[in-house]
Amino acid sequence: IYKWKVADDEFTAYEGKNSGCNAGDSYAFTPRLWAYNSGSTFYMKDLVISQSDDPPLPAQNSIGTSSVGASQSSIGVPSVGASSKCTMEDGWFKTVGDASCMLGNADGSPLVVDYTKKKYTKYSFTIKLGTSDGNNAHNGDISPHGGFKPCNKDGTSTSRGSSPELWFIDRDSDWGWGLYNGGFGHTASYQSKKSSPSDPHGMK
Repeated sequence: IYKWKVADDEFTAYEGKNSGCNAGDSYAFTPRLWAYNSGSTFYMKDLVISQSDDPPLPAQNSIGTSSVGASQSSIGVPSVGASSKCTMEDGWFKTVGDASCMLGNADGSPLVVDYTKKKYTKYSFTIKLGTSDGNNAHNGDISPHGGFKPCNKDGTSTSRGSSPELWFIDRDSDWGWGLYNGGFGHTASYQSKKSSPSDPHGMK
């Protein structure tokens, strides 16, 4: 990880963490969106992917366009690596737990992001987190729980698997945005971010 930022909160403690991604794995270059259980629903849209050999990465313009070196991806549900819990809803890619969904293109093919082409690959997107209890992210019941998997170690499986996770969890011991699985291990360094710009409480 070079940098990770949610809203206006930057998570510098995670910089330098190794994802453990392996380019030789099946569908290794296809990222995923994952939701933990039936109480969690994760949504993604406005995905922009930038690659560069030297930071800073190319700056992005307004939503729907991108600068040179960046590409706007029209997300869709792929024909592999997705189940009935992976759908599109009003332009959002939607994952309902318990599921891990490979991201796809609008034509149904898997999204491919070859992170070996350049030294840095940047993913920028809008995300929202829902729960079955009124979108409460402060009651310590784990949900919403899930996140973004930047690479794939699980082939076409639709279960959680072992792909590295940039996750959110509503649990007292490790509340907030953290890392899990792959080469990341379990890291939670921002439990004090309740009511901050990155706090997803209320599906904001």
